[in-house]
Amino acid sequence: MSILLRALEDSAIPALFELLQNDELYRYLTFPAPKSPDELVLRFDVDVRPEGQIFTVHRAEHSELPIGFCRYRLDESSRFDIGYAIGYDFWGRGYATSVVAALLNELTGRFKGGEVVATVNIGNIASIRALEKNGFLFGRFIETILHLEATCDLEYSFNIL
Repeated sequence: MSILLRALEDSAIPALFELLQNDELYRYLTFPAPKSPDELVLRFDVDVRPEGQIFTVHRAEHSELPIGFCRYRLDESSRFDIGYAIGYDFWGRGYATSVVAALLNELTGRFKGGEVVATVNIGNIASIRALEKNGFLFGRFIETILHLEATCDLEYSFNIL
C-alpha cells in the first residue's frame, strides 16, 4: 500500500471537514468533530504551534481526495509530538501504519535527533499496533477523561538517531 503526504492546502479543508464528521472517528478522542471548516482551520493552526506541519494523507492510486491528515509539532527541545486521523471508511487497511512510517521519514529527513511521541487511547488497538510496527515503545500511562468516563491514554516514543 502506498500513500502520499502533501502539505495542507486550503483547497483540502472542505474534503477533510466532511471526512471528520463521522462519529466513529471520535470513539477514542476527547474532542468533538469540528462544527465548521473555519473551526477546523483554527484547530490546525493551534495544533502545530510553535513549530510543526500538517499534511493531508492520500492513497497513491487515488490521490485526488484526502483520506485523512497527520501532523507533527515540536513540543520541547528535540521532542516531537505526532498525530493522525484516517477516515473511518479507510480503517483496517494499514493506512495508519503507513502514515506513522511517513511521518518518521519526514522527521528523520528534516531533523537531527530527538524523541518522537504519540499518545493513544488504551482501547485504540489499531493505533497501538501502527506505532509498535514502526518501532515505537510504550513509555507511560496518562490519565484522561473520554466521553465523561475515566479511561487511560498511553504514551509511546521513538528516538530519531
